Amino acid sequence: MNTQKSSKTPRILLALAVTLPCAVYLLWTFANIPPHVGSVTDYGTVYAYQLDGYTLYQSVIRNDSGVIDTGIIGYEVPYIYQDGDTVILAETSGFEQDYTVYDLKTGTILDFVNHAPAPRLRNPFSKIEHVKTVKVDTGTPYVQVYDLSAKGEPLWYWKTADSNWDELWCDRSETAPEIKADGDLLTVFFTEEGLPKCREFNVATGHSSYDYVLYEDGRIYVEQAIDDIETEDYDETGKQVQTTGFVNTVPKEIADLNDAYLRAKDEVTIPYDLVRIHANYSLDGFTAWEIIFSDKSDPDTALARVFMDNDGIPYLILRSE
Repeated sequence: MNTQKSSKTPRILLALAVTLPCAVYLLWTFANIPPHVGSVTDYGTVYAYQLDGYTLYQSVIRNDSGVIDTGIIGYEVPYIYQDGDTVILAETSGFEQDYTVYDLKTGTILDFVNHAPAPRLRNPFSKIEHVKTVKVDTGTPYVQVYDLSAKGEPLWYWKTADSNWDELWCDRSETAPEIKADGDLLTVFFTEEGLPKCREFNVATGHSSYDYVLYEDGRIYVEQAIDDIETEDYDETGKQVQTTGFVNTVPKEIADLNDAYLRAKDEVTIPYDLVRIHANYSLDGFTAWEIIFSDKSDPDTALARVFMDNDGIPYLILRSE
């Protein structure tokens, strides 16, 4: 019996047990071989939600003062890691990854880049926190709502489908979504970034509206979309034309379309319940605004058009006679 050969076998197996995982780890680290998923820093969390047989993921970035940023809910698994005083969120988009760099000291976003520094040695023990979800009865099979609030803050996820069960839209809400059904038309009322919103769907045609932000107890619908101002040669036929005597004469920066609406509405006294917005813009930002006030039942008939520069100063108002 060859005792020398048999005595070497445990040592060879032990060497392989040590070197093979090390080799795999070094290859995974320095060749940057995916997947890199989950979080390897206490300043970031990746949440996983189980919804009717599929999984969605969300990232949350924090510093010592609290939450810096909450990511969208999606199918791709984020990767969060730390590099000195920054936290980096890597998100997969097709075959590429996009990176968001957060400053832990200031609690701000430093940059959006398509390449970010990686730690010299990668942490293989990433974490994904699985959250128990509760499906909410909506009264219609075309809208599904899930309560994700188990992770410590109010949060709901909702999605809609058409009559062929093709998904139309999905979003999250900071309050429990409410659904209004009127035949084939469904309206989902929800809250995002503190703003009450709604979105309309036709389950027969598959048509989906843009988001609306709701004002004045839900009576005013402000469409969350911006089209170009088509021409500077406005048709004034059948219109009341105002070029002087405006309410707003002191400059005020217009940061977004909701600012534009809140500024322009001071110039309008006729009843309306739908607001749509057009704008001209350049590399330096927006240069002019056209805020269209109309009746939601007949949105193509403009009751008033308020034209402003980016300082919020009106220069023309056209009203229907």
